[in-house]
Amino acid sequence: MQNPKSNNKTILLVDDDIAVIDSIRDSLEKNTDYCISASQNPLDAEPLASLKLYTAIISDINMPEKSGIEFIEELRRNRIYAPVIFLSGFINSEGIQRINSLHLVSVLEKPVNESTLLSTVDKMVKIGAEVASIDDSLHKLYELDFLSEASLSAFQKLLYDLLKPKKEHKENSVINQR
Repeated sequence: MQNPKSNNKTILLVDDDIAVIDSIRDSLEKNTDYCISASQNPLDAEPLASLKLYTAIISDINMPEKSGIEFIEELRRNRIYAPVIFLSGFINSEGIQRINSLHLVSVLEKPVNESTLLSTVDKMVKIGAEVASIDDSLHKLYELDFLSEASLSAFQKLLYDLLKPKKEHKENSVINQR
């Protein structure tokens, strides 16, 4: 796992399959200027994600030590609101319900079509940059003593709650790319 460079387009990639990591990293490095950090284990990725340096997160859903959904739920509990692209071949109804409660989430079907991956990542990075900009502004107001810690938390929660998807994911509704 490498540390992100000072780039406002940073992506954390989490997948237990090194071939998937290599394929996605190669595609993104070949076609974008994004800085990519990768981990094969969400437990190892959590400390990096907690630094709030990532504009977007790409995560497999089914991993042995902790699911991608559990990984993102933990980040959300810790107020880490980077947009997420989940990768999966199949998601059951419970998984869909949990994903829909997370906000700022897109779901792509494995194997991932390169053009769909690139356009989805580009969209989520743009959303992540806007959310980070608003969050930075809120922190500046807090640092200038214009917001209490409680107000800062309330604004962050409100921002996150307002960012619900226009349309929820449904069972077997991963983006079909074939």
